[in-house]
This record gives sequence, C-alpha cells and structure tokens, in this order.
Amino acid sequence: MYIVVDAPPGALDALHTSAAAIGDVLKVVAGNKGIAHLVVVVRILPCTRWRAVCHAEDGLIDMRFATGMPYPCTAMDIYGWKWTFPDFASHLAVVASHELYHYRAHHFPQDVPGYDPRDETAGNVYALAHAQQCGFQVQAQRP
Repeated sequence: MYIVVDAPPGALDALHTSAAAIGDVLKVVAGNKGIAHLVVVVRILPCTRWRAVCHAEDGLIDMRFATGMPYPCTAMDIYGWKWTFPDFASHLAVVASHELYHYRAHHFPQDVPGYDPRDETAGNVYALAHAQQCGFQVQAQRP
C-alpha cells in the first residue's frame, strides 16, 4: 500500500496526528489482503466536511478531512448516520474502512457476497464494526 498525506503546515499538529500515525491507522484497518498496489491519499483541507471516494478499478482511495475539525466530535455523514469520533485516528479508521469495503468488493467479490455498490448502508455497517474490531472507540447511530 502506498500512502500519500497532503496537509498544510500545522494541520497535522492541530489534529494531534502525524503522517506516520496516519500510516499506522491505515495499515491496521487495511490488513494485508490485496493491498500491495493500493494507493491511499489522505488530504487535510480547509473545508467543513469529510469526503472520500474509492476508485477501485484504479486502486485508489482518496479521502479528505477538515483542517479545523475539533475532536472529540459528533457529525452527520451524507447518508444520515450520526457518528461520534473521539479523535482523528478513529475518524480516519472509519472512513478508510468504508472505502476499503468498496475496494475489496471490487477486487475480491467472493469476500463480499451480494455486494451492491449503491448500498452505502452496508459500507457503513462494515466500517463501524471493522473500526471497532481494530480497537477504535467510534460510535454511530443509523438514520
């Protein structure tokens, strides 16, 4: 897995993280299966919401997070889920897990039977359970 962290000066410190810590979180949630050629881009930008997209066919996951997001925080995603993140690492773990769900479904369909790329609820269910299994203290409420 190739990891690219793009952040303005001071942004990582403000989130109480580092490029190395981001890499550690991504390695924990990704595991070892089928990620040798995966590229993960983590951008910290002056915005108000997080956003992520998986380009599974190209082996790219692109995630964007807000520079000024205070942690702990509770925030609603675009699917109506209410998330509680104690820290940036937990937030990153959930978003990365959600996008890895799509990536793995594309490359290893036998691991995700009945996968529907339009079913974002399944991605969130997986992300919540996986992040918690990896030790992150995230919580969520479904709409």
